[in-house]
Amino acid sequence: MWSLVLVSLVSTGALLMFAEPLTQHLGADERLLPHALAYFKGLVPFILPITLCFYSDVMLKALGHPKFSMMIMTSIVIINVALSLYFVLGTDMGTMGASLATWCGTFTQIYG
Repeated sequence: MWSLVLVSLVSTGALLMFAEPLTQHLGADERLLPHALAYFKGLVPFILPITLCFYSDVMLKALGHPKFSMMIMTSIVIINVALSLYFVLGTDMGTMGASLATWCGTFTQIYG
């Protein structure tokens, strides 16, 4: 687990430092770049909790609780979709709202 924490923190720092060149390398042109960066910068700071959520999912399955794991992951997806609709359409946050919805869905399951 500590290795995941370390890798997540190092990855977060590196991704934030090289956000623009990386998104351009992945194919974002000048029209897509602001949207890609908004999504990227909204999601990257939360790599650690998202990584720990997936780690917990694997551990639950390994401990013999696949149905409980499936219920948790399903609820994350439902929360993510609902919050994405709210943030993108209701508050007009665009792609930043979609990335925040992903984080919020994960956050509610880790700390809820």
